[in-house]
Amino acid sequence: MPPSIIVVGLGSGGEDQLTLGILKSLESASIRYCRTADHPAVADLAKRGIAMEPFDALYERSDSFEQVYEDIAETLLGRAAANPETAVAYAVPGHPMVAERTVQLLRQRAEARGVSLRILGGESFLDQAFVRLGFDPIEGFQLLDAAGLKREHLRPSLHTVVGQVYDAYTASDVKLTLMGAYPDDHEIVLGQALGIAGKSVSRVCRSMIWIVRRTTAT
Repeated sequence: MPPSIIVVGLGSGGEDQLTLGILKSLESASIRYCRTADHPAVADLAKRGIAMEPFDALYERSDSFEQVYEDIAETLLGRAAANPETAVAYAVPGHPMVAERTVQLLRQRAEARGVSLRILGGESFLDQAFVRLGFDPIEGFQLLDAAGLKREHLRPSLHTVVGQVYDAYTASDVKLTLMGAYPDDHEIVLGQALGIAGKSVSRVCRSMIWIVRRTTAT
């Protein structure tokens, strides 16, 4: 039996968003990691006796996010290789294939390292954005990364979601870029933790997710 890693998505809220398949996979795994413990589903699962080892300490001692992601991927691959008799479970917020750099690294390296990789989806923040903001992505939609946002990426005719707004510095850069493409009175809708009950959508600049509604102009 080759070494294996199972990546699961925790959704954008508590345990109610977990699929039965993901819950079973986590229950059966004897080695469990999560990218961060700062997620409501992690606490909910702990109450069920499904504890996971978080990687939060890496964020505190690393100089860059990329180094954190490298360390996480290598830790998981190494742990899987050392324990071929059991799968290593790795849980990430949202959906594993949406804005998850660690999962991209695992997909790039697992096969060459002789590690079997299985990915189980979860509800991403986009699912909640579509519901809470009330737009249908089939009308025209784009998802952009705040870290690399440029004026030429923006298409005002589309619904646009800008994610990964980590801090005030990034938010300031996003604001300046948006000002180059949209009029000053254009509506910017901000949302944080959209999958958690009680969290609201507002215009207060402290968001992790920026939603730019599509203009009426063609």
